[in-house]
Amino acid sequence: MMPKKISKSGFTLMEVTITLTLFTIGIVGVLGLIYFILGLTTHFQNQLIGVYLAKEGIEIIRNIRDTNWLQKTSWDKGLTRCQQGCIVDFNHSYGPSREDPSLPEYKNQFLNLDQNGFYSYSQGEKTKFQRKITILPQDLNGDETNDLLKVEVLVQWQQRQETHFIRVMETLYNWK
Repeated sequence: MMPKKISKSGFTLMEVTITLTLFTIGIVGVLGLIYFILGLTTHFQNQLIGVYLAKEGIEIIRNIRDTNWLQKTSWDKGLTRCQQGCIVDFNHSYGPSREDPSLPEYKNQFLNLDQNGFYSYSQGEKTKFQRKITILPQDLNGDETNDLLKVEVLVQWQQRQETHFIRVMETLYNWK
């Protein structure tokens, strides 16, 4: 009869250590990738919000111009004092009943987010976003009448100790 061979199957301490090290490196790599992707997602989300806030700023200024036309007043009423920057939101109290229709001055104010998801300066929880609107009158004909307005909206925010910004420019014409 042949003697049975004793099988020494199993893992040595070295094999277990190497396996655990490789497994740990893999998990740390995956977690690092997840952290990076979440940071990137937050960055792109903030960038998208910034773009929409900038476009909203342009639309509000365009709406003020159009309201001036409908009320048969000067097309740039209230828009000529924003050369140093001003603020406005969809709740602005611009209208013919105001004695001074100019927009409020920009003083590094932050936009607030209300419970309905709207950004404004008047109510809601403070956000990281600031919006500065600059309007420069331009003269096309050389006759000192303002034929157009150069509108620039700058939205900025802080993320990971860096300042990010979106800048949108539009030219509004007095085509009436």
